Amino acid sequence: MRIVAGRAKGITLSHDVADKTRPTSDRVRESIFNMLEARIDFDGCTVADLYAGTGALGLEALSRGANAVTFVERDKKACEIITKNIDRVVNHIQQDEKTKMTTSCVQGDVKRFVSTRAQEQSCDLVFCDPPYDNDIDASVINILVPQGLLVYETDKRKLAEAEKDLSTHDRCDEILISREMGSAGVIILRVK
Repeated sequence: MRIVAGRAKGITLSHDVADKTRPTSDRVRESIFNMLEARIDFDGCTVADLYAGTGALGLEALSRGANAVTFVERDKKACEIITKNIDRVVNHIQQDEKTKMTTSCVQGDVKRFVSTRAQEQSCDLVFCDPPYDNDIDASVINILVPQGLLVYETDKRKLAEAEKDLSTHDRCDEILISREMGSAGVIILRVK
């Protein structure tokens, strides 16, 4: 697993995490970011990577110019891997430039994190990649700024259900993309 593009392109990420963690593949991650390129300016972007696993999605955004990324993961071992990956990517980027980046890894429950941050609406971009057996949770939309983007990954068999649940949230402005990618289903939506 590696960073696909940006300032840390090619950096290898640790991915030795718990069996229940399912890292997004390089190919799917690259496709997601290709779809995002025309829709968001990563420079100065504030990002949340929920159910972060290895942190690959948030670190990819950091490599492409985001200046603040919060990783939220319940599993302690996964948080240790995320912290190692953050150090690796940030150290590589800061060798070449004096960029100010803020990163944090929160070990805890995503729903609790979202409920405490919902009033702030502080994220330009949220990645949400819950375990495939989880129920769809549209509340993650609440931490996005107006016109912010949510990237929601689920099992492709749950794609239609996820699209319906997310599109009926009162802050959903538009489903921009809903697509199967291998065994995954990916939805990108913009909020009001």
